[in-house]
Amino acid sequence: MYAMAAKAHGSFSKLLSVNSRFLSSWDKGKNVAVKVPVQTNLASKDGLVVFSGEAASQRQASSHSIQAAASSPQLPVHQKEKIQVPDITPPYEDRGLYPLTAELNEETHNWLVGLNVHTELGPEGWKKFTAGKLPYLAGQVYLDVERKDFLWGSKYLTWITFLDDFLDRPEICSDMNKTVSVILETHKVIMWFCSEDPHLLRNLEMVFDCVPADQRDDVVNSFSESLAYARTSSRSGLLSLELQPITSALRELWIEYCDRLPYDCIVRMARYIQNILLAFVGETKSRVSEVYPTTLADYTHFRTLSVGVQGLIGLTDLFIDSRQWPQIPNDVFYGTNMHGLVDASCDVVAWTNDMYSFRKEVEMRGDHLNLIFVISQEFGCSYAEAMNRAKEMIQCRINDFETTAANLKVEAPYQNAVAEYTRIGRLWMMGSFLWHHKSQRFHEEDKYLN
Repeated sequence: MYAMAAKAHGSFSKLLSVNSRFLSSWDKGKNVAVKVPVQTNLASKDGLVVFSGEAASQRQASSHSIQAAASSPQLPVHQKEKIQVPDITPPYEDRGLYPLTAELNEETHNWLVGLNVHTELGPEGWKKFTAGKLPYLAGQVYLDVERKDFLWGSKYLTWITFLDDFLDRPEICSDMNKTVSVILETHKVIMWFCSEDPHLLRNLEMVFDCVPADQRDDVVNSFSESLAYARTSSRSGLLSLELQPITSALRELWIEYCDRLPYDCIVRMARYIQNILLAFVGETKSRVSEVYPTTLADYTHFRTLSVGVQGLIGLTDLFIDSRQWPQIPNDVFYGTNMHGLVDASCDVVAWTNDMYSFRKEVEMRGDHLNLIFVISQEFGCSYAEAMNRAKEMIQCRINDFETTAANLKVEAPYQNAVAEYTRIGRLWMMGSFLWHHKSQRFHEEDKYLN
């Protein structure tokens, strides 16, 4: 067994990701930005994420449009100013809420309580968390889907947000070892049914690099043993793992997901979940070292992943499965246009979140991982002006989304599935705005009660 673990450790070293080099430079005190791979084009050898040809041109073009939107003439920074979010209503119809949202809001929260996940935030933290009504965000987005699919989406959305809040707790985000422990245990779950995927293995090295050198071999060996066990034990082995409450909740969701969908869909979702896990590691590293992304381009690339919406759009595969449509093949899914579509939607949601969470993150907590702060620093403008520039950036990305959707041509068997991804992308941009505008997570009162 240990020989197998050592062999796996060697394979991890060979599959060293570019991400670990950026993270390790923090340890040397270099002022660099987090560079997690942006999932624009994964159709390269050995799962390497590269930008070339059309994919590189598209990403560069979108970066140029973002830069242009943000870089209007500079204004002086006002230290004390009342900041309001400008009107950023997307050009889509408000279709209301999923009919069972209130009922499934309670069921989702009860699910976490039943697994003792709620104890991780403490009584006051849990009360505040539930007041935000994360399932209502699912209710604004996942319309016209089956109840079981909505409930899975509601649970996953609430779980990933809970994990984000848990990792933001001072006693966790100030301790890299505690963050890495949770991230590695979560990796065990998502890699259980795709333990040999080269993309997942390569990026896992980034997490191992954050383990203290004198503990790294033991951690890698232990994880490698788990992967070796996964290859022979399948579902029963995953159920037998002793996990902390927060990862046991994901295990329950993951088994249900993997029982329903084909291997290619499982790998896609595992990669999306890994993206946000790596971003969580990057956020903790940033806060511990007090070194943050230094340019708008660096920050926006990072934020595409850290918002976690890739997986929340990727679960569209559940809806496609329920409708008995053919799933999107890999050559289309990992192509330029599909990932351009997903990433544009992610950016709109991420930047909307940064605008509404500015007061909590920047003014109250002093966090630098926020779009408004980054724009203000890069262009020497006031926070109010940074809000307006962010609005223009959002409008540019919505245009990018619609342009990409118009150019996304596929063969007849897959047109319904691609159309469903496009529909969910639009619903995420509109639904996210509506939820941010109403949720008590960002306001003194719960506007869903009005």
